[in-house]
Amino acid sequence: GNFSGKDNYSAAGGGFVAGPGASYAFKVLGGTANVSGGRFASAGNGAFVMEGNATITAGVFTGAGASGFSVWRDAVVTFGTSDMDDDDLIVAAASTGIAVETNIPSGYRAANVTIHGGTFSGGTYSNTEQSVYITGDGGNRNGIWYGTSQAHVTVTGGYIYGQHNGFDYSAGAGATTVANVVQISGGTFEGGQRAGFLFERNHWANDMFAVCISGGTFMGVPDHNYGSYYLNGAIGTNDNGLGGDIKLRDIVLNGYNNTNIDVRYYGSKTDTTPDGTWDGTNNSGLRTTTAAHAKVEFFIP
Repeated sequence: GNFSGKDNYSAAGGGFVAGPGASYAFKVLGGTANVSGGRFASAGNGAFVMEGNATITAGVFTGAGASGFSVWRDAVVTFGTSDMDDDDLIVAAASTGIAVETNIPSGYRAANVTIHGGTFSGGTYSNTEQSVYITGDGGNRNGIWYGTSQAHVTVTGGYIYGQHNGFDYSAGAGATTVANVVQISGGTFEGGQRAGFLFERNHWANDMFAVCISGGTFMGVPDHNYGSYYLNGAIGTNDNGLGGDIKLRDIVLNGYNNTNIDVRYYGSKTDTTPDGTWDGTNNSGLRTTTAAHAKVEFFIP
């Protein structure tokens, strides 16, 4: 079936209306929902889940506004399956594919999001097979925007694409109080103009590292600065101290399946032969490793 949301007016401060009071093509406020097909399109934001569970194995979710799918407090959302065609599930919007929302009120838990497969896009994107055509807006355009340091995000597969960044880690500096909240063991993360994965903020506090990677492919534009201090590349970093001191070994989940993780690096996104390999215990910073290359792959040697 086809389902549509109607909010296309501006909030008082500008921008599309969002949150539990807005209308969406798909909205869960408590309870459980299972979706295995259909088209959900909105002139504003596409879908919203709060205080409920949703399992999305197929379908098309699009929004002409900020996000294709927003998850907020006490939301548990699972996307895709491990053996699916990623084109069978598409989440896309003008700014962000999936928004992991911030501002969690006291007494509530942040979201829990798991991605096994599917395509998640922010910004200009088209898929002729599924008749999806999105024009990017003027803001940041990310496949996934991660705005709270408490939300759990697990990615085992899928294609995460942003016209700017594939995954934008934007949790507040020094706010991480839970270890390993973002775990990536597979999937492809691509930034069309910036980074496959961008550490917009540092990802640690009290010696607990929030982002742990044991697999996956990351692609971006190497050595390309925007603003005054962001470095892009396969995995980019904020170079003004909020994220610039992250070491490669900090983000590698060594000990995964009782073995270590190594990292291959490539000169371009299309290269199939790596330029070399780093050991996962490499103590060099992201400035000189992942931000300096167009593609990196994490693997068990």
